[in-house]
Amino acid sequence: MDGVEIRKSFCNSVKSLEEYDGCAAEFQRVPSRAVVTLDRIKNYLEFLRRTEKISDEDKEQLKQLCPDIIRCCAEHSDPLPWTSSESRLKADDVLNVLCEVTNSPTLVYLLCGSHPLDISTCDLKQTLFTKGFVKQILDCLQPCLTDSSWKQNPAACHVFTWLLFKIKHPHLCKHLHHVFPTTVLLLQDYNIDNKIKGIKCAHHVISNVTSTELELQGHGCVYYDILYKQLYDYDTDLLEQVYPCILSLLKSLERSPHKADTPRKANRYDSVLHHILTNMEAEDKLSVRRVHSSILPQLIQTMGVTSTRHFKKLFMVIVSYLEVRTDSQEVTRLNILEALKQAMIYGWPRIPSHGETVMKCLLRLLYDIINQPEVGTEILTKTTECLVLFNNCCDNTVRDVLVNLIPDVTIITLKHALSDIVGAMPAVAALKQGGLPPGDISK
Repeated sequence: MDGVEIRKSFCNSVKSLEEYDGCAAEFQRVPSRAVVTLDRIKNYLEFLRRTEKISDEDKEQLKQLCPDIIRCCAEHSDPLPWTSSESRLKADDVLNVLCEVTNSPTLVYLLCGSHPLDISTCDLKQTLFTKGFVKQILDCLQPCLTDSSWKQNPAACHVFTWLLFKIKHPHLCKHLHHVFPTTVLLLQDYNIDNKIKGIKCAHHVISNVTSTELELQGHGCVYYDILYKQLYDYDTDLLEQVYPCILSLLKSLERSPHKADTPRKANRYDSVLHHILTNMEAEDKLSVRRVHSSILPQLIQTMGVTSTRHFKKLFMVIVSYLEVRTDSQEVTRLNILEALKQAMIYGWPRIPSHGETVMKCLLRLLYDIINQPEVGTEILTKTTECLVLFNNCCDNTVRDVLVNLIPDVTIITLKHALSDIVGAMPAVAALKQGGLPPGDISK
């Protein structure tokens, strides 16, 4: 079979995909067509593989066919309405044979080619194609991924995401102008599934390009504006994706709050933390509270001492969330305790100002834990760690309070728990004589 026949067969196999009208029934004939096409492509590649030396004519023909072959295989890479188990298996086989024929060590190398910064591939001399095919595939997809056409081409959207996740640093930088518009289209769609897909794509882009590339054309600012608006949503699946994504973006856009060589002014970190705390104050759905709490420790750790700007609102949230048991695993409470721990580590000079609030909420939590035998030991351990760290921040005064409190406790299990906590505190008694520097309060 020559290249013309393969290209014609390829076009016929995806005809139904291009005429998609939103009904999955339109795809019923696609898998069988794809299997026939993939079989023919595989036979053609097998013929080339058996050839001792591929001629220049065959090499040029294969070079022209590769983008279409990869696109066809990508369309049938996952369980989708237009695929079948047989078509997915055939697609995987074709990609493997294609890598062998082109002497490409991996599929990623076949797609992206060599790069001077990629030590693992820069010495490969025997491959047929060293420049990759990402640009050709993206150019082929571009007419199907415009503002007015991308929803009528679900297969093209799938190929785009499949291809994007194969491209990593340092290859992605040179294709940023191609992939950025489509990720924005997905991010701004009203459909939750498309939004989540867009957030995953944006997160991949943010993680695999340099901060300079993101800022050069304002791409990072566009991503931030779109992602910030997603913080107003209450869908848990969406929030679980958007929080890590926006945090990764801020690390690229903003100067590290831990650097103290210049005044640390309020920035987008503060906007995001304030927004999250405001949402947490008014939230009553337990599932959403769990998602909100999951990002809080990491955000406080990233902001460091600058998180003290929000301590008043933060401690209101901490007290409120520690009062309510959300589930048997106590995921929300554990997250909040970790957030409290990070706040005490990085904002320890301000902790005595909130000492009464912290002391009451931790002792109340300890009482609740003791009265709920079904609660695991993890939350008790985390509460103990917070009390010990709280004692370090308050110059060992917490230990004195607990020692005076224990004789008045009538619940045996609670008394034992308090005694164990006090027993963990003498090791830091040297704080009264300045035995540990401020940076070691977490010990």
